[in-house]
Amino acid sequence: MLQPRSAKMYAQVILETAEKFVERIGGLRNDASEMPDNFLNEIHRWSLESLARIALDIKMGCLEEHPPADTQRLIDAINTFFINVPILELKIPFWRVFPTSTFNRYIEALDSIREICLKYINKSMDNLNLEANDDQLSVMQKVLKRENNVKLASILALDLFLVGVDTTSNAVASILYQLSINPKKQQLLHEELDRILPNADSKLTIDKLDEMSYLKACIKETMSNQEEFFSESDKFLPERWLKECQMTKTHHPFACLPFGFGKRMCLGKRFAELEIQTLLATEYGKIVKLSGLVGRPDLLFVYDADEIEKVYRREGPTPFRPSMPCLVKYKSEVRKDFFGREGGVVGVMTEMQDDNGEMPDDFDNEIHKWALECIGRVSLDVRLGCLDSNLSPDSEALKIIEAAKYALRNIAILELRFPFWRYLPTSLWTRYVKNMDYFVE
Repeated sequence: MLQPRSAKMYAQVILETAEKFVERIGGLRNDASEMPDNFLNEIHRWSLESLARIALDIKMGCLEEHPPADTQRLIDAINTFFINVPILELKIPFWRVFPTSTFNRYIEALDSIREICLKYINKSMDNLNLEANDDQLSVMQKVLKRENNVKLASILALDLFLVGVDTTSNAVASILYQLSINPKKQQLLHEELDRILPNADSKLTIDKLDEMSYLKACIKETMSNQEEFFSESDKFLPERWLKECQMTKTHHPFACLPFGFGKRMCLGKRFAELEIQTLLATEYGKIVKLSGLVGRPDLLFVYDADEIEKVYRREGPTPFRPSMPCLVKYKSEVRKDFFGREGGVVGVMTEMQDDNGEMPDDFDNEIHKWALECIGRVSLDVRLGCLDSNLSPDSEALKIIEAAKYALRNIAILELRFPFWRYLPTSLWTRYVKNMDYFVE
């Protein structure tokens, strides 16, 4: 999620939140030292608190015995969101035709997340110190400082919470489960931690984390259990990921890519998806086509490492990233007044491609629109609407674009040919002045 340099900036707040969560775990265990049935919800709370510290530089109180009302509402909304997404995405999409009860719950959850994020972002803006260095600011405060755009910060925060909470929580839950049913491996990890952090007051740092090779091996092992690429794949063997292990040298580099590769690298990937895909591959083979999803295109799952490498290495610099249809509907229809076309440049370009993925002949005109929209946002802090899909011929945005094109074309002629315009107003000079006047106006 973060670059190594950026991660170091947030190491302390991540550590503080983790320590708070460990303290809470001690109070959650029963007499048999077992965790409650809803322990995954507790991990969600830890993940949400960590994200809030990194993104907003606030303590939401997720790990308190009785969290604040807004915090509990946000926790419930995120849980509701993830419960309803697979229902909306994999069952018959009646919600495309009329608002079903599931879709209404989904919308209510997203509205709650957006509303609460906006509330905390406004607090961040109130506390924003414009003189502070970037390493003293949260992720959202950096956006607010550079863009001064609360809406953009809200959209970024919303997406960050949606992709960060469930991804991290499921991965952590899976790792903890594997360690709990493999006590010998748990003991080896404990010995590594005791060696690197020998005393109760030993501080965990980024440098010490880098030394924890067995901890990293446990994480990788949890995400790798395909028999074709890993011997004894049904066993939890973190040792296979240590540098001194011979098996490590024979692993296909694309056999374990939980977060993608290259341009396709993403913020996170839900671990539940990995489990489902592994199950399908075990039962059906290297390439699985999932058909029969009403109202949706067929899904293709690739499990062969060589084929996966081909897909990743042959993609262009801007690979197509289809979003969840229900999330697209929420942003583009239900709450279009709020989201508008923020971050919509790639989407607009994709819409213009033909069946061969090629751009139209007048694509330079589309680039003019994008450039003009950027200049309008940066210099005037206004939305000109240049990227709207249905610009009317008499719209100001289109008139400005046309004026800019004519001005640039005429400049070359006026500057490089004999300058009659210096002595009398030629027709070319008159058109140039007219276009420039429109700009000034």
